[in-house]
Amino acid sequence: MILTTERLVLRPWTEADAESLFEYAKDPDVGLIAGWPSHKSVEESLNVRGE
Repeated sequence: MILTTERLVLRPWTEADAESLFEYAKDPDVGLIAGWPSHKSVEESLNVRGE
């Protein structure tokens, strides 16, 4: 299912998203707010995708 608005598109996670997630998740301030430790690698981001 994809949800689309004028400013946002929500879609299912894909493996291609891991690098983009890592760019945010490696920042310690982002992880702290989200409730998890900062990611140390793209592989770590890939493995926490919730499946």
